[in-house]
Amino acid sequence: MSRFRAPAASWVIEQDLPQLARHEDDHRAGRAHTFALLDPAHTVSLGCLYLNPMRERLRECSPESAPMVTSWIRQGREDLTATVARAVHDWLLAAWPFPAHVLRILPGEQASRVALAGLGLRERVLSPALEPRPYLWFQA
Repeated sequence: MSRFRAPAASWVIEQDLPQLARHEDDHRAGRAHTFALLDPAHTVSLGCLYLNPMRERLRECSPESAPMVTSWIRQGREDLTATVARAVHDWLLAAWPFPAHVLRILPGEQASRVALAGLGLRERVLSPALEPRPYLWFQA
C-alpha cells in the first residue's frame, strides 16, 4: 500500500481541517472515501486509506467503476504493511459493491509490492492521464 508522507510530529489537526472537510463532503456525496487506519483500541492513528474514482485519473479503466486504492502507514510502523494490505483487500471484496479495485503504490515501496503480490494481485500497466508520478498498479 502506498506510503504517502505521514504527518510530521509537530502536525496538529487544525492544520488539516480544510482537507478533512473536503474528504467528508466527498464521502457523503459518494464521490470518494477516506478512512483512518486505527490501532485495535481505536486510540492511535496508524495511517490513512483512500478510495478514489479511477476514471478521473486514467485514460483506460476496467471496469470503469473500479476505485483506485491508496494508503499511507505511519513511519515506524512499516511492519504493518502486509497486514493492512490483506485487511483492506479482504474488506473491499466483502463489504463494497465494486466489481474490482486497483491498488496504487510507488516503485520504491518494496514491502507493499511484496504484500500485494502475496495477495495474488498482479501488476498492471495503465496509462495515467493525471498522474505525474510513476505509480505501479495492482489488480486481481
